[in-house]
Amino acid sequence: MTIFLLMVYAVIILVAIIVIGFWTWRLTIRQRRVERFEGRLSQRYMRIVVAIMLSDENLPTRFPMIDRHNAKDTLAKVLATVAQSVYGLDVEAIGRIVADNHLDRWLLRQVQRSSGFDRAYYMSILAVLPLSAEVVERAAKYADDSNRLVRFYALLVRISGDSSSALKALAEYGDSLTCFELAEIMALLRRGVLPVACEPLLASTNRNWQLVGVSIAKEFGVEEVIPQLLEIAATSRDRGVAKNAFYALIAMHASLTHPKIANSIRRFPASERRSLGRSLAYEGYSASVISYLLGERERVYAERLVATYKCRIVCVPQL
Repeated sequence: MTIFLLMVYAVIILVAIIVIGFWTWRLTIRQRRVERFEGRLSQRYMRIVVAIMLSDENLPTRFPMIDRHNAKDTLAKVLATVAQSVYGLDVEAIGRIVADNHLDRWLLRQVQRSSGFDRAYYMSILAVLPLSAEVVERAAKYADDSNRLVRFYALLVRISGDSSSALKALAEYGDSLTCFELAEIMALLRRGVLPVACEPLLASTNRNWQLVGVSIAKEFGVEEVIPQLLEIAATSRDRGVAKNAFYALIAMHASLTHPKIANSIRRFPASERRSLGRSLAYEGYSASVISYLLGERERVYAERLVATYKCRIVCVPQL
């Protein structure tokens, strides 16, 4: 009897393994078909979008198979890719495509139905597309979402929808901007959404304004604000702002041999000082400057680092 039960049990397990394996195979095949279809549809949509943008005529903006499953998601991703790449070009055609296919409202519905990172994903697409004032207003409520990514992309939607209130939106943003968020904001700036003047931002006491001002100076190499950056790096009580100012100064090859600068750097933890040393070596600062700012140990480390890349650091005194 025991042997019989074991045989029945083994047969049941074998059948279960076969059924599970069969359905796994079916799901894998189906997923591959969906991915191939979406890939072909994405290429087709990309050709249509490029043709519309390059044409001098008002071509129809209706897309084939737009009512099929995942077609609007595919079109939204294509438009987001194009919008992020066409710096300085008129995005009126993209706005027409979004409006005619009701993509903004469709994306907003996906935002409402999802949560967490899925919601952040749809908000990130909304943030780079031309939107109607109604959609921007309805998306504003997600500025208080529990997920930080959602809150940040709600900020970007607000900025891209109404550039005149960009500085107010940054001031009201409750979180301190990270380096990745600053990079996203710089991408908006390159597309002409934000004002470029950074002097008022650097003079502000608002942390996010200062971070954006430092990023603008670094991104566009605004040498006129180097004295302000030196002052921030030397005297700012906010270590994050001071560190970003140092990186901006290093990227612009500014002179860093003032005693206040060296004293300020000594406040940083060892890991951050080493990171600054790597940036100094990468930007071609001399070993004497690195030694003056970071100490002899970091100078030796920087020389070894440069040597590993088959370069030679020039030990010319710059003090």
